[in-house]
Amino acid sequence: MIFEKAVPKDINMLTELRIAYLQEDLGEMTEADLELIKSSLPCYYEKHINKDLLVYVARNKEDIISCAFLLIVEKPMSPSFITGKTGTVLNVYTKPEYRNKGYAKKLMSMMLEDAAAQGVSVIELKSTEDGYSLYKAVGFEDVGAKYHNMKIVLQQLVRRHHMEEKITLCGDNCIECPRYNANSEEELRNVAELWYRVGWRDCVVSNEEIRCEGCSSHKQCTYHLVECTKEHNVDKCNQCVEFPCEKIDRMLERSKEYQKRCKVVCSDAEYDMLEKAFFDKENNLRK
Repeated sequence: MIFEKAVPKDINMLTELRIAYLQEDLGEMTEADLELIKSSLPCYYEKHINKDLLVYVARNKEDIISCAFLLIVEKPMSPSFITGKTGTVLNVYTKPEYRNKGYAKKLMSMMLEDAAAQGVSVIELKSTEDGYSLYKAVGFEDVGAKYHNMKIVLQQLVRRHHMEEKITLCGDNCIECPRYNANSEEELRNVAELWYRVGWRDCVVSNEEIRCEGCSSHKQCTYHLVECTKEHNVDKCNQCVEFPCEKIDRMLERSKEYQKRCKVVCSDAEYDMLEKAFFDKENNLRK
């Protein structure tokens, strides 16, 4: 068994180990999250590995069977971290068939020795019950603090802000759209069935076909407005010198017909959602 730091050629295996760790720690992830992580991690590793991210691995021939990450951050100095350098331990993971053999402990010891040599003042981690004895054995202690441990999840806030600033070219509000917000296979299937009930599709289409990332990704527009905005060199219909035009009038009339149908075939919750997303076009376009 070889214990050493990872190198760029290990990126694919490190990506697999990170995903294995997350699946074991968090349980099932949505396919959208899984694909995003798979596609983004290699670029992250290329940018950070052996710079502010130190990765320690145990190799069994060509296979990495255990790993431990240390993310080093330099902060304004404090008596609590007098050098300004702090570390966070991440992704301590060993493949199931190699556990309880001391491999993770060896990697953690290497990590702590290197961190001390680099002037890191303090290293923090969050431990599961399974990992607690390991971290105690290499010197970590429980922390009692007068501070509350708090966080805010910004992803949805960022997405909301982005969409609030970007009503679609025809006046739809993507942030309220169940199709745009669907991530899991079950959510996409439910949207496909709803679109069929309302009449926006002739059948229940596949999840891949119903998946939507906004009008810019559409190959076809129900109201032929994507093509029209391209012809007039504008991003939205309300930026056009011909606004409001006959196409807009026809779109609004057709939208009113769909609105009537939605009142009949949708539940109250479904209708409320679709009303916010699609049936305030005129007001959105005039903002």
